[in-house]
Amino acid sequence: MPLAAFLTAEGFDTAEARAAAREILHAAGLSNPRKSAITAAKLAACRSLLRAALVRSCGLAACERALAARAPRKHPVRVLPASCEDCGGVASRRTGGGVSARCVELGVRRVLVVGGLPAACRELRSALSGIEVDLVEGTAKRDTKRANAELSRADIVVIWGNTPLDHSVSALYRRPPPGVGLVLVPTRGAASVLAALAVHLEARARRR
Repeated sequence: MPLAAFLTAEGFDTAEARAAAREILHAAGLSNPRKSAITAAKLAACRSLLRAALVRSCGLAACERALAARAPRKHPVRVLPASCEDCGGVASRRTGGGVSARCVELGVRRVLVVGGLPAACRELRSALSGIEVDLVEGTAKRDTKRANAELSRADIVVIWGNTPLDHSVSALYRRPPPGVGLVLVPTRGAASVLAALAVHLEARARRR
């Protein structure tokens, strides 16, 4: 099998990553600089060695931090986003990592999201790793006392429009207490919430 094709299929899809992988294989005696192909009998050993020695990163700061924490002994190599072992090229996860990091910088620990479809909410929670995300279903029963208690624990409140969201529910959260940010998102999709949060956080940073 062509060695370059094997390495690309394993996620080492940049010249930099393939060069690093080749060096690992050469050092282990599984290949040598004169060969451009590799026998099928060696593929499993090559795969195991590369997974133990290298970690694939798209280069996004959030991905690099996450991978360094998960695999501190592995050498990072730069690959295309789709081959990144952290974000896998998923837009919301790539955006979410940066938003999470910015939240930490600004002391934002908890985000209260009002509205949103279940799948999108799960995606949002996954994207905002390290940040507490409380969810209020748009059709849930809430009274003023409970809503105020939830608002008091939040750093930012997101009102997620264009989703199943009763006005009687959203109205309870539209006037958060001083110091709690309010973000209105008029469109569906976790990416829309992340983009709106990013804008809000930058505005908050400028006010400091």
